[in-house]
Amino acid sequence: MKAVVLAGGEATRMQPVAKWLPKCLLPVNGIPFLVRSLKKISNVVDDIIVVTEKDKSKAILYQLNVAGIDATVLTTEHIISQRDKILLATTEDKERFLLLFADSFCDADIRNAMKIDADAVIFVCKKLPVEYGVVKIENNQVVSFSEKKYVEVPFWTGIGIFRRRLFTKYPFPEVSQVLEHAAKKEKIVAVECQDFYDVGSISAYKRTLEEI
Repeated sequence: MKAVVLAGGEATRMQPVAKWLPKCLLPVNGIPFLVRSLKKISNVVDDIIVVTEKDKSKAILYQLNVAGIDATVLTTEHIISQRDKILLATTEDKERFLLLFADSFCDADIRNAMKIDADAVIFVCKKLPVEYGVVKIENNQVVSFSEKKYVEVPFWTGIGIFRRRLFTKYPFPEVSQVLEHAAKKEKIVAVECQDFYDVGSISAYKRTLEEI
């Protein structure tokens, strides 16, 4: 099974931190975030394909080479949809692949998840990071307020095992939109993972630096 890694985009939530460096290469304890993620999956997949824009590809390929990670980097001239990146990196509708977003990762049991027969196996975490105070309301009255880093709500980590046919059958640009429509008709299984990290925003990056 191959891994398809979606990298690139405008990184608007990471400006100005990611102005000169792709956010997936931001260092965590001196190691680029994407390098940390790919090292953890390199022993469970046969191939790694990273899809990104041309202007980010050289920096990503350089860091992967320095780290000794064997990966293919596919480039596009401009920003394209998540779906188009997936179709570019895969070939047959029956094909199953591991999907990752380059700016997020969770400690998941990928090897066992590969054994599950489903159209998609998505990894979920119950520790949803929050940036604001959590308010409980009853009859329009605030009954409690607390500052929390997490709330106990299952959410998709952005990592999963998919069949390519989902992206040809449901022609929506974002993976979350495909899941939303496919969940009603296809076999989609959720597998829980414990820890989730991402560098998709400045606050998320700060949290990741604190926890890893």
